[in-house]
Amino acid sequence: FVGVLSTNDEANLNALVGAVLEQTGVTFAIAIVDNTGGESLEYYAANLYEEWGIGAKGQDEGLLILLVMDDRDLKAEVGYGLEPIITDRRAGECLDLMTPYFKDDEFGKGLYAGLMRVAECVAKDKGVTVVIDDSVVHLGGIEMTDAVLKKGGVK
Repeated sequence: FVGVLSTNDEANLNALVGAVLEQTGVTFAIAIVDNTGGESLEYYAANLYEEWGIGAKGQDEGLLILLVMDDRDLKAEVGYGLEPIITDRRAGECLDLMTPYFKDDEFGKGLYAGLMRVAECVAKDKGVTVVIDDSVVHLGGIEMTDAVLKKGGVK
C-alpha cells in the first residue's frame, strides 16, 4: 500500500473485505499505487481488475478501488455482476465519502467509509447483515451508519 496505510488501517480494511466476501460472496479489493505508468486511470483500473481476477469466475461480483497517490486520483471499477447493485451513482457516492478523509491524509478512514457504504448496498441486496469483528475495527470518528452493518463477530 505504498506506505499510505497504518497497520490499524490495514487490519480494519481486511476485516471489512473479509466479512463482505464471507457473508455475501462479493469481492472488494483496494490498490494503492504511486502512478499508472502513463496509462489512463480507466484503462489501468480495468486491466488491474482483470489481472487480479477480482470476483468469482462466472459471477464477476467484485469491486476494485484504485487510489493513485501522485495524481491524488481515485477510481471504482465495478464488475459486471455487481453493476445492478453498485450503479455508477452508488460508486460515485462511495468515492465522494472517501475524498474528505483523503484531503486530511486519512486514507484508511476514507477507504473504510466508502467501502462501508458499498457493503451496506451489497448486504441489503443479498438480504444479509454483514457482521464485522469488533475486536479489529478501531476507527475513531467513523460512524456505522446503517443497521444493515453491525459490529460483532465474524462467524
